[in-house]
Amino acid sequence: MSTFDQPNELALVNYEDDASACTEERVLAIELKMQTVMDEDVRRSAELQRNKAESDARLLALEARVSQIQSHVLHLQHIQDTIMSSDSSAVPSVPQRKHKA
Repeated sequence: MSTFDQPNELALVNYEDDASACTEERVLAIELKMQTVMDEDVRRSAELQRNKAESDARLLALEARVSQIQSHVLHLQHIQDTIMSSDSSAVPSVPQRKHKA
């Protein structure tokens, strides 16, 4: 080998080392970005699960309240039916005021 070939080979080795280091840096940067994105996805997923659990709990509470109101309505309808079907003579009359003319 001539003396001119050795510096060129050395330059090529240095270039390959630089390219390799640059590629490794890119790979590390990409891996870091991927990890950041995955961490954010995990955080968002946990937040969505928390929101869904809260929504489910609110829905159950509303359904229980609706059921309670329906029960009260049925009870009031029963009272109304009882009053309407009872003998009108059994219901005490309310005295009417006479208006002065």
